[in-house]
Amino acid sequence: LEGFVEQLEETVEASRQAIEILEEMESEEEDEFNKLFSEDSYAVEMFAEATDGRYTDINYDKASGTLKVEKKTGEVIEPQKLSQGTYDLLYMSIRLGLAKEILDEPGFLILDNAFVHSDIERVEKEIEFLKELEEEGWQIIYFTFRDDVKELIEKYSTVEELERL
Repeated sequence: LEGFVEQLEETVEASRQAIEILEEMESEEEDEFNKLFSEDSYAVEMFAEATDGRYTDINYDKASGTLKVEKKTGEVIEPQKLSQGTYDLLYMSIRLGLAKEILDEPGFLILDNAFVHSDIERVEKEIEFLKELEEEGWQIIYFTFRDDVKELIEKYSTVEELERL
């Protein structure tokens, strides 16, 4: 009986230690995830700049499991209340921020009509972000059906005859 009780106590202690380790890992993971939305993060910077400062922050609400964006007025709204172009830009900013955070060095991106709902002025800003990534060493392939976007990208590309690609 004493051996059984001792074994149970060891199992309980091992379980407590495992729970502590898992809680610590969860906390570290949450800290890493929150870095994606820190004020100086790439995602927040890109989103704010591409919206001409109309939106100043991106936050993740852990309790509800949802994203929120903050307007320069201080109002906090859910992404579903954004225009389609701004909504697409938000998630593109997050995807690019994630890519930079995960890889921690230049990598390879394939974008398929990422700016489909953006007007041409916003597309120009978004292309500026892609140019900055390219200057950092990122390889980017961008697919589009929009002629205006293709013409803008052609200005920066060294690939000839983009139409055939």
